[in-house]
Amino acid sequence: MAQGAGYTTLGELLDESGETQQDEVILERVKVLAQESLPKGWTQWEVVNASKEEIFGDKPEPTVLNKLMFALPTVGLVRAFDLEADHLSEKGYREIRCKLLDWAFTRALILGPPSIANRIRGSAARTELFKQSVEDLRPLLHTRNEANKILSGSLSESEISTRKRRSSSSVHDHSQTQKRRRTSPVPSTSQDSRIESLEKKMDSMFSVLLKRIDPHHHQLSEPDSDKENYNSDSEEHSGSESSGGCSWNTPKMDVFSNAPELSLLTEIEFRPRIKEMDPLIPEPTEPIKKVGIECQKLGSECWNRIRYKEVEKRLQAAPVFSALKANVELGNLKNQPSPFLAKQEGMLGTISHGLLLQRKALADGLNNIMKRCPEASEELRKLLADDSQFKVLSDDLLQYVCAHRAEAIEARRRAYKSKNESLNGALHRIPPSPTHLFDERQLGTFLRDNGGLAQIFPTIINRFSERKGNKEFFRKPTALRHLPIRQKLPKRRY
Repeated sequence: MAQGAGYTTLGELLDESGETQQDEVILERVKVLAQESLPKGWTQWEVVNASKEEIFGDKPEPTVLNKLMFALPTVGLVRAFDLEADHLSEKGYREIRCKLLDWAFTRALILGPPSIANRIRGSAARTELFKQSVEDLRPLLHTRNEANKILSGSLSESEISTRKRRSSSSVHDHSQTQKRRRTSPVPSTSQDSRIESLEKKMDSMFSVLLKRIDPHHHQLSEPDSDKENYNSDSEEHSGSESSGGCSWNTPKMDVFSNAPELSLLTEIEFRPRIKEMDPLIPEPTEPIKKVGIECQKLGSECWNRIRYKEVEKRLQAAPVFSALKANVELGNLKNQPSPFLAKQEGMLGTISHGLLLQRKALADGLNNIMKRCPEASEELRKLLADDSQFKVLSDDLLQYVCAHRAEAIEARRRAYKSKNESLNGALHRIPPSPTHLFDERQLGTFLRDNGGLAQIFPTIINRFSERKGNKEFFRKPTALRHLPIRQKLPKRRY
């Protein structure tokens, strides 16, 4: 184990494995990339032994996710996820970052933002030493646009790296010029004197800090741990003086122990962070939102001219996918389910039938391609693997439709309710059949064993009769009940 409680080394994290076979392949490629890219002795670097939730909370904030940068070549990381990648979209880059956060090994290689890197390494000083050790990797840490140009072949990685070295050199020369100007005997205002004095104090304090961590390391010029040096979405990277390519040996001491003079390095801030509740219904992505508006014709005068009769003929099927029929035995009941529910149930059944036809057509098409191109079979199988995005979305949509249809069927069955709780429970334990609301055979047995429909639903009465005991009396129409006797029946004329 690593020395110091709560710390572990990158070498120990190499034993980590992926949860799925695909994750294992990607993680192994990333480990090989680290072996080829990081300097000698990197396996002994120490990081805080913390989980993803301890570092990022329950869910990484989008602003933090967009600024994440790893100490690995950007193009190499993309190739680890897709060996034949020819472009890098914004969504794809975000998915790669999210996946890298799931593994402790890749989390340990985070360079920025500083707030996250400091948590991973325990202090800002450790982060600065880590950045110094991977200084040679800076030309290979590209923004998404740069990586996209390299993958598409419009620019080579050497050309972009050369541009970065020139930009870094110009920034360094400008820094040296500013230093010479400060040391030259040029008259300055009182404000310039205060700024110069503050800069000297900062240089002095940072020099003391590095000497306490490791006496073999030299002073870094112009440190600023609060400034984002490795922002993946920025086109510029600020420069700093290299230490001559020396590898970083892990410090064996607490950085801030017995160092009261370092208390002025940074001020303590106790900023509040208030989290907002996620919306109950998330908004769609902009491309999907645009397509949805176009499909529904929203904002257009022809929004109500969308018809479905022609396609319904191709999607409808019965039984199973049509509206279930009401059982003949229950047709005489006074309370009947709403016809709207039957229409809604039939519509949902048609949608579920269409989804199943779509899935079968896709599977048949992929099987035909596999027969003609056997070498593509592995990649095609990944499209419909259990963890593929298409499979998850298709299953979710089918479950959503089936669940809503189950609710519609249950609402239709609920209209047939007996006042006898025991009989009512037994009735509704009868499942629906592929064609009727209640299984025909089980319903017939249930009615026969419990005295027939009149015993289960005693409210069934004839419209013009009332049953009293075993006799049936004629009931006069309501309109004639309250008229005088002489006016109730007309006189007969012969």
